[in-house]
Amino acid sequence: MTRRELREHCFKMLFGTAFYPIEEADDQISHYLRRRTRTSSRRTAATA
Repeated sequence: MTRRELREHCFKMLFGTAFYPIEEADDQISHYLRRRTRTSSRRTAATA
């Protein structure tokens, strides 16, 4: 992961905190990371 991608993901997670109660933060981060993992798996499969 490049520094640019890392910054982008951090921003998206921090930006999301404005829309979800603190109690849901762990769930939202987990959901985001699962979705991101699936997307990167598809990219890897497409380039192989």
